[in-house]
Amino acid sequence: MWIAAITLSVLVALVFVANGVAKLLGHPKMIEASTHLGYSVRAFRIIGLFEVLGALGILLVPFCVPLSVAAAIGLVLLTLGGFVVHLRASDPIRLAAPALGCALLAAAAAGLQIVAA
Repeated sequence: MWIAAITLSVLVALVFVANGVAKLLGHPKMIEASTHLGYSVRAFRIIGLFEVLGALGILLVPFCVPLSVAAAIGLVLLTLGGFVVHLRASDPIRLAAPALGCALLAAAAAGLQIVAA
């Protein structure tokens, strides 16, 4: 179970690092998304920073399970907020679903970490 927890944590971290770095670097698609959702580019970069920090935190699973679980829960809350923002912007569900999928992945990682600890 421990190997599954670490594997899923690494997968979740990769997803969030990719997303967060794209926001931090101001990828054109991310700038377009920030404008569409009503955020400034600066606010979107802060969200990207939270994603990268959460991804780094979730990788602490072999060293500090409580901190890793806290990071995973933070990522769940962050992505659930993103899901709600997409729905409030009247985006179709296909645009909001990835945020919900990321939240479910992070929640699964937190659950596996707790069970494996």
